[in-house]
Amino acid sequence: EMELCTGKDVFGQTREFEAYKAIETYQLKDPKRDISIIEGATKTWTDDEKYFANKWGDMAIILERRNFASAIENKSTIWDNPQAVSSYVNLCRIYDWYQVHLNRDSFDGKSGAIRCVVNTRFMTDNAAYSPFNDFFLTGPAYKIFDYPPCGALDTMAHEFTHGVFEH
Repeated sequence: EMELCTGKDVFGQTREFEAYKAIETYQLKDPKRDISIIEGATKTWTDDEKYFANKWGDMAIILERRNFASAIENKSTIWDNPQAVSSYVNLCRIYDWYQVHLNRDSFDGKSGAIRCVVNTRFMTDNAAYSPFNDFFLTGPAYKIFDYPPCGALDTMAHEFTHGVFEH
């Protein structure tokens, strides 16, 4: 069951969106579109994982070692995670655009799962798409940008399109 929620995006604007109602929490996931937003800042990265991320830029090596199956949870319908709200709202909007205008469901055109890891500590001022497991990764703004990349609809659409081209 989906329930109407609100939260501020990275620009401080209040956004309305539907989130999944679990037993005692709300989750930033949409079972219909199979989109889930996962918190990256709470994950503990080993030195080896950070080394691979920095040296090779290949997030798949890191993601394969982690279970990112569970979406971010909240106890109320009011969300206080601007990166998560921005990523979720933008991905739902992009998904719908591809569906309406290009008759394409998800990256693969077959309703494949979309996962977005937000607030990644090792990837600041950037967003990426990992072709190995259809993941988005978005980091916080640090030195280059005034806002996290997930806040920009065009940036998220760019990363989504990498997934489309990959498939």
